[in-house]
Amino acid sequence: MKLNTISKIGLIACIIVVIASLGLTAYAAVAVWSDSVEVVVSDDYSLTVTDPPDGTTGDTYLFSGTLNKNGIAQTGKTVTLYLSTDDTNFNPTTFSTTSDGAGGYSILWSPSTSGTFYFKAYYSAPT
Repeated sequence: MKLNTISKIGLIACIIVVIASLGLTAYAAVAVWSDSVEVVVSDDYSLTVTDPPDGTTGDTYLFSGTLNKNGIAQTGKTVTLYLSTDDTNFNPTTFSTTSDGAGGYSILWSPSTSGTFYFKAYYSAPT
């Protein structure tokens, strides 16, 4: 026998009356929900770069470092050296390399002019 909603409510009311007549307490289960919250989970990338010692025009400078994702070395990823003369506006150089099996990379740079230069290593992580 299939009960409609009115019959179900009536049956529940009868059960509650019987429970109450036995001196027992009846509890109704009610679902209560909170508002939803947003959790954004992203990967934790780290990219290091060494600061080579100062030198003269024509010297070769070695920039090296490591690329990790969540603490794990990233192999075969392209790292590019960015350069600035004001430590604010960085532009990509033509110096790029691929990270090795330990996430390491090395880039050589030989300036043809004197000056003060600032560098950053860059990796374009997927989103």
